Amino acid sequence: MVRKLSRFVLVAVIVCCGGVVWSTNIAEAHAGLKSSEPAASSVLEQTPKEIVLNFGESVEVSFGSIRLFDSNSKIIVLPTPKHVVKDGVVDTKTVRVAVPDLGRVAFSTRHRPRQKSRRRSLLDPAHMAPATATRTQNQRLQRARRRK
Repeated sequence: MVRKLSRFVLVAVIVCCGGVVWSTNIAEAHAGLKSSEPAASSVLEQTPKEIVLNFGESVEVSFGSIRLFDSNSKIIVLPTPKHVVKDGVVDTKTVRVAVPDLGRVAFSTRHRPRQKSRRRSLLDPAHMAPATATRTQNQRLQRARRRK
């Protein structure tokens, strides 16, 4: 009798855990970049007025980032990126950010998009821990700060 009960409990635990894992969605995923303005590896005579990134799927600008670096790997502060609005319709696949006048300097951009997704949580989102940067990102930021 005890053996049957313990098997039942074990099966119930496995089914419950499997149900929780199966029913939840991945909260974050990276969207692929389809095109950009200015184009990758382009050489320009003047600083562009803006950077436009077009992704293959909807992205959430509040969770992603666009970083601009000068030739010394120093971060150039950019305003908050925004979705492109065409004819009153928000294009959630395209992100735009204004670029300050940099003069004639070499620079590079890096982007980290996050696609829009539904997230189910057993916890109230207000009580969830904030997302942290990956180890590689932290190392890059520390190197950039040391160079200043």
